Amino acid sequence: MFNKKTNKPRSMKSDRCRRRNVTIVIAIVLSLFASWTLLAYSGALDPLLRHKGGRPAPVAVQSFNSNSPSKEYIYGGGRLIATEEPAGCSFSISPISQSFTSSAGTGSVSVTAGAGTC
Repeated sequence: MFNKKTNKPRSMKSDRCRRRNVTIVIAIVLSLFASWTLLAYSGALDPLLRHKGGRPAPVAVQSFNSNSPSKEYIYGGGRLIATEEPAGCSFSISPISQSFTSSAGTGSVSVTAGAGTC
């Protein structure tokens, strides 16, 4: 019922096979490490590894021709913050663009609207 294990020495063939497998695994790991290092050094991985809090995020106003039926798009840090449809009045915003860090920032924006239905 029970198989008795014998203490036979391993054959030379199984030792060679095991060493070859270990060598192949080490070669694969080293080649992956070298590839990752070269990609990181070349800058190819920068979009994947970029730290999002490092650069100040600009706040800008982009508008289209006010004579056509369009919307005004207000972006902050590359994200759409608000849209406004023209109401037939004029306004100005100052400053036109301003930058803040992604962690926090203080500042002021002045919006001046013309007289009328604004």
